[in-house]
Amino acid sequence: MKSVNAGMVELRNYAKGLVDCGNDAGRVNAYSKTVLFNATLFNIAKFEDIYKLIKSIKDLIETVTYIMLLRSTFRMKG
Repeated sequence: MKSVNAGMVELRNYAKGLVDCGNDAGRVNAYSKTVLFNATLFNIAKFEDIYKLIKSIKDLIETVTYIMLLRSTFRMKG
């Protein structure tokens, strides 16, 4: 049970990080993931399911961060 609680905390932290990144698409994705997470919170029986959600949010954060890096690089060159 402790590992499930730790997974839930980590998922919320990643969702918050995605919102804080300042990207509109990121905020929409974080909101939908958070709604999905809250809607299924009590239905998830396996830690693996939580891990998959965490991994998908990590991937979203990496993608948004990469896009923001590219945007800032092009602004500096322009």
